[in-house]
Amino acid sequence: MSIVLYGPSLSLNAVTGIDLWGSLVAVCAVCTLYTALGGMKAVVWTDTVQVLIMFAGMLILLIFGCRKLGGLDVAWRVADQNDRIKFLILNPDPSERHSLWNMIVGGGFIWTAVYGINQAQVQRAVSFSSLAKAKLSLWVNLVCIVSILSLVCLVGVVMFAYYSTCDPVKAGIVTKSDQLIPLFAMDIVGKYHGLPGLVISCIFSGSLSTVSSGFNAISAIILKDFILVCAPNMPSGTRTIISKFIVLLAGGVCLAVAYVMSLLASSILTATITIYGLLGGPLLGLFTLGILFPWANKWGGLFGLLSSLAVNCWIGFGAFINKVVVTPTSPVTTEGCRLNLTTIEAITNITSTTPLAAIEKQDDYLIIYKMSYIWFTGLGLLVCVVFGLIVSFITGATDPKKINPGLICPIFDEILPCLPVKTRKRLHFGVRHEDFVKFSKDNPKTMERGGYDRTLYIAENTDKIPHDAIRGFPKHFEKSDYNTKL
Repeated sequence: MSIVLYGPSLSLNAVTGIDLWGSLVAVCAVCTLYTALGGMKAVVWTDTVQVLIMFAGMLILLIFGCRKLGGLDVAWRVADQNDRIKFLILNPDPSERHSLWNMIVGGGFIWTAVYGINQAQVQRAVSFSSLAKAKLSLWVNLVCIVSILSLVCLVGVVMFAYYSTCDPVKAGIVTKSDQLIPLFAMDIVGKYHGLPGLVISCIFSGSLSTVSSGFNAISAIILKDFILVCAPNMPSGTRTIISKFIVLLAGGVCLAVAYVMSLLASSILTATITIYGLLGGPLLGLFTLGILFPWANKWGGLFGLLSSLAVNCWIGFGAFINKVVVTPTSPVTTEGCRLNLTTIEAITNITSTTPLAAIEKQDDYLIIYKMSYIWFTGLGLLVCVVFGLIVSFITGATDPKKINPGLICPIFDEILPCLPVKTRKRLHFGVRHEDFVKFSKDNPKTMERGGYDRTLYIAENTDKIPHDAIRGFPKHFEKSDYNTKL
């Protein structure tokens, strides 16, 4: 959250010259206040408006940029000639920064962590009235996320073509590559009143939606899992006040961490994915261990999580401390810059039109530090699951027959439904999925038994059945309470 909070402030500073930290404090204050005052409802509605602004801003940059260059085909050709269009990098080396394999496999782990175990996303999903609506929202989100990412990539192609003969960073026009979008906006739509502001709003929207959701999620977690555990009978009014105070506190902490983030040399996107991979990978591994492996116990989960965090942080911070550069810098030039002679002479000494090789001393650091940041999430998951299972078996694995089947996913039933029933039952590894009961929403007396045969049961006495039985194993049931109906 601190990184994405720093991003729009940096953009505003590049366009308007407003002090970076004054802008950062103002952005943080606005985001904190509307989250604290409006809660989840405010976050959802502001996110809805912000999505529209994001699309509008990117479309403006793409349309006006293409007009300036003479068409998208021209921009694409310039980018391709300068070796910026790379679709099929098939190098399986994990140190390759971006390749087909790490973007599909490693990126798959990242997106699974984002939508599978991220508190902000899960909190939104469970707020729906039904599972069908939650699934529909994710499908709609898929269309939106693919669309906005495609727009961003195309804008990147157009922006490179526009600055292909004068790199603004090397020329000293801006200090960081994260300031290129607002500079590009001022260059192509600066004469149109309101459009530069819309583009800046687009950048703010992408950041504020993440920060506000994060603040709201932090407030919910601390209140539910810590405060209410100690004071379960707390009045609702007091809960509201405390949750708002937590949001304010989170805003202050986020502002402090943003200062540290500003010292990093990496781009905002790289830093975001790296940190999320370092922390999200172990958490994804913990959930994977608990959902897919019935033998896991609490000691395995704890040790797996801690060991995964240790390994990820060791590699991530080791690479940062040793300043490991895994990919040469792409060629840039300042030959087309319209600057005075003095400036050009100064720039000539620091500009190269050939790729800048990474300065590496192979004996100074471990080879594992060269691993691409895209793999951090997958590595964290693997370490957590492996060490978690080992410790679980050493300390006494959980008996699958006694475990709540509502907490274990019958993964082979989902991915290999064509297998014979007996084979799939063996792949349950002793978990009694066939006894898992959940109520039908349409008929409260009808229950569908999960597992391999989907047999329907009718309860003889529904008064004995608690509604929370849908969430887990029907331990309140006796076999005499229901009859089989084929």
